[in-house]
Amino acid sequence: MIRVLIADDHNVFVEGIESLISGSLDIEVTERCYTVQSAKARLSQTTIDVVLLDISFPYIEDGLGLCDYIVRTYSETKVIALTMHNDASLIKRIVKKGAKCKR
Repeated sequence: MIRVLIADDHNVFVEGIESLISGSLDIEVTERCYTVQSAKARLSQTTIDVVLLDISFPYIEDGLGLCDYIVRTYSETKVIALTMHNDASLIKRIVKKGAKCKR
């Protein structure tokens, strides 16, 4: 079973992503986090395989920083960045920090 944490500051988005995943037999959303701080706390308490990360928390740097933190601290955890931004430099920055990116 793949354990997923969804990190996004928009409740509706988190619920939407979770509903898309809920039909899978191999994937379970175990954590929902709406702030960078709550994501860090949950990661320290639970084994997570994949983080679906919105890089647009109230400050974009927070999403980038969270990605960097996850990759450095939880090397086995994969990060998939979800973004509505079409800014190539931003996407390059998040990929350099270790995320896989889906626009």
